[in-house]
Amino acid sequence: MEGMTKTEERALQIIKRLRASGLSLERIALEVYFLRREKASMATKESLAIKAGDKLAFSYRGMGPYGRWDIVEVEKVTPTGMIVMVNGKRLNPDLTVRGRTPYSCSPYRGEPVTDKILDEFERDRIIRGIRSKVDCAKWDQYSTEQLATILAALECIERD
Repeated sequence: MEGMTKTEERALQIIKRLRASGLSLERIALEVYFLRREKASMATKESLAIKAGDKLAFSYRGMGPYGRWDIVEVEKVTPTGMIVMVNGKRLNPDLTVRGRTPYSCSPYRGEPVTDKILDEFERDRIIRGIRSKVDCAKWDQYSTEQLATILAALECIERD
């Protein structure tokens, strides 16, 4: 089993067990074929439950340009189940982003927006707003007393 990936090793073990149970390779191939079809049809049903105007969330590991989440509206769902987003992204019926892998830097999979995701998205938006105000402030226009007050407020936040 040298040179095989873990997935290939597991697949080989499963095939050996199925062969030991008396199934022919043709029957095993048919079972795999039907499982793949069933998975594809389930994914298509899942994507068809999503309609134009719905919003999907895309997760960024750590903090992306929009915080932890980017929320995008669905433009349309094709008859085959492909989802087209208003930002141009295309999703497979199982909500994975076309052309991406789980190891890509950009989001790999969309998911329906939940209250928790909306809360995190809003929190990240507020944090970005605070950071941009602090970064862009014209500190020279404030008096020493005003700067001391701002510093005291920031120190209180830091202690919590």
